[in-house]
Amino acid sequence: MKAQSKALSDRANASKERAEAAEAEMREGIKRNNARSHFAEAMIEQYKEDEDRADAEVAKVRAEGATLEKEAAGCQTEIQKCRDAIDKLGQHQVSLQTRQGKFMELHARAVQRASRELLHAREQMRPLVEALGR
Repeated sequence: MKAQSKALSDRANASKERAEAAEAEMREGIKRNNARSHFAEAMIEQYKEDEDRADAEVAKVRAEGATLEKEAAGCQTEIQKCRDAIDKLGQHQVSLQTRQGKFMELHARAVQRASRELLHAREQMRPLVEALGR
């Protein structure tokens, strides 16, 4: 009986040791899982912070884009004003060229008329000059 009792006691001690080893292994597993969980939580928190920074950056870029769109619209307005002014200057240039052409034509006629009158006056003065020269 003592041998049976000893065998039962040894088996109980072995079971107890296995249970303690399993419990220690389970505690180590829990510690590893807790560490992984803390790491995962830290990564999630970091992700949220990164996402918030990215959202802020997106908002900033959108605001800059809206500002640039307004500036571009203002530039388009200024470009159109410049085009209108260029068109107007072109019209004035055509008008000035037309006037200059008319002036040149009138000037040429006046020079021709003056030349004819001068020749006519010389013709009329020739007999007088010849008479005075004698």
